[in-house]
This record gives sequence, C-alpha cells and structure tokens, in this order.
Amino acid sequence: TRLSRDLGAHEHARRLPVDHRSAGYKGRAPYGAILTGRPWTEPKLIGYAYDFEQQTHAWRSPATIDKKFAAACAS
Repeated sequence: TRLSRDLGAHEHARRLPVDHRSAGYKGRAPYGAILTGRPWTEPKLIGYAYDFEQQTHAWRSPATIDKKFAAACAS
C-alpha cells in the first residue's frame, strides 16, 4: 500500500545524518537550512555545516530580533 511505502521511506530517512543551521531572517521570522548526508558521512556534514555558518554569518541572537528574549539570551 502507499502508506507502507511512505512509512518505509520515512524509516530510511530517519537513519540519515542531518544538521540544521540558521539561514537568516525574513523580517522577524527565522528560517533555516537543513543539510543531509549519506550514512556514515557525519564528519563531512559537520564540515559543510561549519563552512555554511562561516560564509553566511546568518545566525543572530534572538534578542537582536525581539527584545523580549534579551533576558533569556544574556550570557
């Protein structure tokens, strides 16, 4: 059945390495990038995620977007 095929694909996808990165903001709404790799490629994936982060400089503290987060983001 289609449901069993979909569940089978989902089970396979759960075994792939994934990394989520901040990709910036549209107005005040954050959006992200999802990087996936083949099984056993975690070191490469971490390297790609690091390079993405270094090139885009997309991450910003939530406190710079909305002041109500300032207390939670204080170091």
